[in-house]
Amino acid sequence: MRRVVFLILFCVLSGGCSLEKRRLADDVESLMKQTINIPIYLDVKGSFRKINHIPSNKDCHVFLIDENRKPIFVGNPLMSPELEKLFWRVLMGKTEE
Repeated sequence: MRRVVFLILFCVLSGGCSLEKRRLADDVESLMKQTINIPIYLDVKGSFRKINHIPSNKDCHVFLIDENRKPIFVGNPLMSPELEKLFWRVLMGKTEE
């Protein structure tokens, strides 16, 4: 099984409305109150999205990267049973089937 390190990244879009910014602030505040120790990054300039060519489709905003920081899975495994199965196969290192 692959070693897993979690990271939460929020991209703050400069043109976002105040309601979106308030929700983001609430989400970050809620995460910071949790007892789990997960790094949280706020990308206020959108650099991460630009450098990594992240599509606007929100289904592609969840991804798994390897130890070399290369994406090995893109998609939200909670969106469908097929994506979830593929996610676990990739995570367990069983990509050939």
